[in-house]
Amino acid sequence: MAAAGRAEAPHPGLGGQEGYPVSFRDAAVQQVRVGGAAERLAISSCSRASLARWSHGTARAVKRGGQARTNFVGVHLHELAVYRVAFPKATADEVRAHIARTHFRLYSRQDITIAEKRLGLTRKRGCTTANQATTAVNRLKRQLFWNRPPPLGIVGTAPFEIDFDEFGMYCSWRNRPYGKALAGFEVRECGPYARSESDKWTAIIAISRTGVVHFRMEKVAGTTSDQFTSFVSETCGKLPAPAAGGQVRTFLWDNLSSHKTAQVANTVARSGHIVVARPPYRAVDAPVEYVIGLIQKKVHANMYAITSEADLVAHVTAAVSNIGNLNAFFVHCGY
Repeated sequence: MAAAGRAEAPHPGLGGQEGYPVSFRDAAVQQVRVGGAAERLAISSCSRASLARWSHGTARAVKRGGQARTNFVGVHLHELAVYRVAFPKATADEVRAHIARTHFRLYSRQDITIAEKRLGLTRKRGCTTANQATTAVNRLKRQLFWNRPPPLGIVGTAPFEIDFDEFGMYCSWRNRPYGKALAGFEVRECGPYARSESDKWTAIIAISRTGVVHFRMEKVAGTTSDQFTSFVSETCGKLPAPAAGGQVRTFLWDNLSSHKTAQVANTVARSGHIVVARPPYRAVDAPVEYVIGLIQKKVHANMYAITSEADLVAHVTAAVSNIGNLNAFFVHCGY
């Protein structure tokens, strides 16, 4: 391509940026082979070193642009893709070591990075599925949950599910772990300090596709059977009774011991609703888990304004009250 302000590109022999065209190099090599005047003409157009280099082989180096290069060959790229599926949290060095062991080829970290970009892989925060979730009995429970009607599963219950769960918060979470100060000085400020379960606030929440059905927050270490029974009873009181023409609701919750007592079962039975336990160790099947994450994100965004337990309760309550339609969370989980 011609430079700006020039009628034509500069001659390659005078420092042109594009190099000698392939056709020119082929013609020069042919002139050298002919010899005589043709050879002298070729020498006058370029250096002897260039002619000697072009004479070796027929492949001509061509300008390719600034695209990233990788030395990965096809089979190694496939091996990288398979290894990432099996071990998504592996480091670049672990990937290098695996390919070196299986294919006797050691790549650099940069090669791994470029190859992973070619595969469309991006770095993101990971999560862990408990080993207990993969046992035969728990896999069966999950299969039944998604493919059978109550009481084993949720087939035919949409869109009348209500999902329950608990979460805990500490006022001391407002303390930021990092700050800035002069070298040799501590980063220190006054704030709430908690180290025991007696400082924990436990919240119980029940959600449906249309929004939050019921919410309670108390300063307790955890949820007892009596507390959960009381919460379920209050939730049932907020719903139209099936005996009076109301819709039968399906209550979903995990396998916490306080959820599986006779008190809880009798409370739900008297109300006319039904219970289906979610698959064990599968938080991804619980829409309420995503809602809890949303609540905590909203509270954490204002954590620096929280200076007391009353502030904590007020901010959590405000976050819950501002939650609207939750159908997208149920759809995301497959309901």
